Amino acid sequence: MSKEASGIILVVLPLIAIGIIMTYSASGIYADQVMGSSTYFLIRQILFFGIGFMCLIVFSFIDPAWFQRHSRVIILVAILLLLAVYLPLISQTTRGTRRWLRVFGFNMQPAEFTKLAVCIYFSDYLSRKLKPIARGNILVFIPPVLILLITSGLILLQPDLGSVVI
Repeated sequence: MSKEASGIILVVLPLIAIGIIMTYSASGIYADQVMGSSTYFLIRQILFFGIGFMCLIVFSFIDPAWFQRHSRVIILVAILLLLAVYLPLISQTTRGTRRWLRVFGFNMQPAEFTKLAVCIYFSDYLSRKLKPIARGNILVFIPPVLILLITSGLILLQPDLGSVVI
């Protein structure tokens, strides 16, 4: 693991601990009344922290060049996931919105993956187009703008304006 990853972990762990404490503080009474256990949301938060932390460790060992090489596939998967919310077998409709996919017993919001995928794709694309950008060629920005319009449009159809704005 790199020094940068270790530094991030040292900064993130106290923030996560505060978040877990705040979750329990804010939801303990509600969880006891509705779920039958005051620690219901606390346990879920700790479980998701564990899963997220394991993902952090795994991804810290992946060479960033791998993401650059696969950026087109990553953005394509993101678009396909955004379309998948319209498949009745795996999608969930909540209060008239279609934002969630049910995958392996977990709910997943494709818009969250898309935010990361767009960043990965843009960083790869723009790094490959440095010379045309330096020459002032604005046509080089058409493909990323199209990707942004496609992903934003699909997220707006869910509807989820907050994710589009972010």
